Amino acid sequence: MNHLAADLFLSDLLSKRIIRSRMIRKMLEEKIIECTRELFYDISVLGKIVSDFRFSESEREKASQISKIKTDREKYIEKAHQCFVSGIRSLTESDPHYPPSFKNLTGMPLILYTRGEEKLLCEAGNSVAVVGSRNPSGYGLRATDEIVGELSRQNVNIISGLARGIDTAAHKAALKESKKTVAVTACGLDRVYPPENRDLFEEIAMEGLLISEMPPGQEAVRRYFPARNRIMSALSDVVAIIEAGEFSGTLHTASFAIAQGRDVYVLPGGIYSPFCKGNLMLLRDGAELLLNAQDILYSLSGAVFSREMDDIRSGLMQTRIRDKIISAPEKLSRNEISHLLVDELKGGDKTIDELVETTRIPFATIAPVMSELLLSGMVSERNERFTLTFPF
Repeated sequence: MNHLAADLFLSDLLSKRIIRSRMIRKMLEEKIIECTRELFYDISVLGKIVSDFRFSESEREKASQISKIKTDREKYIEKAHQCFVSGIRSLTESDPHYPPSFKNLTGMPLILYTRGEEKLLCEAGNSVAVVGSRNPSGYGLRATDEIVGELSRQNVNIISGLARGIDTAAHKAALKESKKTVAVTACGLDRVYPPENRDLFEEIAMEGLLISEMPPGQEAVRRYFPARNRIMSALSDVVAIIEAGEFSGTLHTASFAIAQGRDVYVLPGGIYSPFCKGNLMLLRDGAELLLNAQDILYSLSGAVFSREMDDIRSGLMQTRIRDKIISAPEKLSRNEISHLLVDELKGGDKTIDELVETTRIPFATIAPVMSELLLSGMVSERNERFTLTFPF
């Protein structure tokens, strides 16, 4: 239970922006800490970081703030006890059930909160994310029931987001076959969103798994849903799009799936249907056609091998680029900078200043490459924040 208290403590630091995920990852990479929980058990380690670690000036200031915190350990231990009684647990990268598929992806959560069967997170090669509209048509609901039903009968794990509409239908279709399902939420696991899904929420907690990167107490906030979508696609081997309007949030899940090297299967729809405009755009731009469960079952057999090879190639390229940033940043090609920017955006939207900070590449070098990504459609901009999009 103390591990849970330590994770709640770190979540609190992150949510208050006292510390950033990137700082924690640097500490882990440099072996300053072996596990994120050390920050709770030994707050003095942060004093060492301030004096010894290669932070920027702004990061040093943040680290100095943390080193002065007098941790109210009892507050976090009490909260951990309440969570533990309600069935909520936590995972970090050092835990055996932390998803293996996350370890070769950037921007994955440092902490995951769970309720249910954590072992479902480790069943690689056998998971399909099923997503779609919150206001589906009868056609979409029927297709979800039939496709998910058949996948479940073939012992495929169904992942979705517990939202209204297609997500709800996918979870129910899996449970109807007495099979496991994983629900990724955008709020703390002591909250239910949407509220009408409380019975479904409790059933999944008993029969499958609830998972969130949001700590207990966090309400569902609109800006957290895209982050939730990246977790769904990262957990899956294949992503199935049932129905998506022209501006549907479901398209974010497709974008993350593409960036993470997942196959995307899309249900076809009528050209005049408002429910399927997003589907047709995805199909036009290269997504796989989804006619029945068998299409996905064929794909699952080769998904793991292909993903492992992509991860190896991506990892080698990232290492080469990072080395060049240190040794000869002026020799970076536009293609290498583009690859780096896309990799940074896999974890969620960022401003240009945040990209400059995380990549350590000057604004004047990043700006023209970002313009090319915007023109290509790979990246979209809204309110001066950049995010990955499916390349229309």
